[in-house]
Amino acid sequence: MIERFCSRLRGQRTFRQLLGECPTRSEVAVGVLALLTLARRREIEVEQPERFGEIWVRPRSEP
Repeated sequence: MIERFCSRLRGQRTFRQLLGECPTRSEVAVGVLALLTLARRREIEVEQPERFGEIWVRPRSEP
């Protein structure tokens, strides 16, 4: 899943866009873990402006 996210992440995208169409519950759970792993590695930035709103993901800017 991490590789799939990295290959799809060009610019800012939503978590839904990264998951693709009709993900299963298992795919959503694995996707959340992949997001957390990539964020911990500081490879991506994750933002959720509103509670229960879209989760926005973008590659981390180079310092």
